[in-house]
This record gives sequence, structure tokens and C-alpha cells, in this order.
Amino acid sequence: MKTKQALTALDRAIATIGINSDGKRDDEFTMREFAQRTNMSLSGAKDRLASEVCKGVYKSRSGILNGQRMNFYSLCE
Repeated sequence: MKTKQALTALDRAIATIGINSDGKRDDEFTMREFAQRTNMSLSGAKDRLASEVCKGVYKSRSGILNGQRMNFYSLCE
């Protein structure tokens, strides 16, 4: 079984037993979404988001979306 398929199966198994999944919430975005909306390269978006997280503008958390582990970003409150 491929890794992506395994993670997707794991996500479904976790959802079945009612444990909160690591999916993206409505107030979050991914590096790829940020890059697309700002017309930045992925590496440029990664650097910019890392800088903004260090400044305390955004916070990030790790999660799984579509079987891939990635960071989700949201504004600090």
C-alpha cells in the first residue's frame, strides 16, 4: 500500500471512531494556498510564512490533508 493510501485509510479509521482528525479548519490555510493567492513560489511562501510565524503574526500546526502531512496557518489572536 502506498503511503498516501495508508494515511487516507488511517484518517478514515480515526474519523470512524470519533477522534478529532488533523484536517484543516475553516480559519486555516496551507502554504500552497498562500503561494497561489500571492503569486509567490512555494519556497518564497515557505520563507515568508516562517518569518511571520516567528514574528507572532501567524501560528502554525501540523496536520493531514488529503493524505499528506503539512502545516496549517492561521492568524494569532
